[in-house]
Amino acid sequence: MNRIEVDWTHCGAHMYDRHGISRISANEAVHDPAAVWCDSDPKSRSGESIRVVGYSESIGGVVVVILVRTEQPWRFWGATGFKANTRDKRI
Repeated sequence: MNRIEVDWTHCGAHMYDRHGISRISANEAVHDPAAVWCDSDPKSRSGESIRVVGYSESIGGVVVVILVRTEQPWRFWGATGFKANTRDKRI
């Protein structure tokens, strides 16, 4: 299996300040073997983002992570992450 890499350089601090989700928690959700990848994100305005819904051990719950593809396979820019609402949890 390919190793997924997420670069949080530009949005990691904002994600934590706004939503209380650390880079570690977001990465746990992305790497959850049971995570659901919605490619493309149904709520994306541009159609460029990917919505990942997965479990984060450090949060103890389901997290939604929004990613954007880079030109390299299996490498993404992290856009944001937040605790899943009821609808996201049903996914």
